[in-house]
Amino acid sequence: MTCKCKPIYAKRDTEAQGSHYTKHVCRMYGEELHDKSEIAAELAHRDIEIERLKSGIKEVWKSLDATGRRMCEQGVRERDDGERVFGCAVMLKMLLKDQP
Repeated sequence: MTCKCKPIYAKRDTEAQGSHYTKHVCRMYGEELHDKSEIAAELAHRDIEIERLKSGIKEVWKSLDATGRRMCEQGVRERDDGERVFGCAVMLKMLLKDQP
């Protein structure tokens, strides 16, 4: 199959990916997932799941009233114990950064 698509895969630093990378390599070998078509099917399945989750996040954001949105727009702050807390707007923006 010849595909004339624009490239979407970058050269990745597999060392920086750490256990995320090694987990997938081990599972692909263990499940004998060697064919590019099988790997593409698994990537497509994950893309669909990511799209579903992002859509759900968008729906939650849309359902917030003005007060809820104001509360979410607090951004990053520190609690009394020093732990950083992200307002939900910051988290949504991080999760949806690739979305229009």
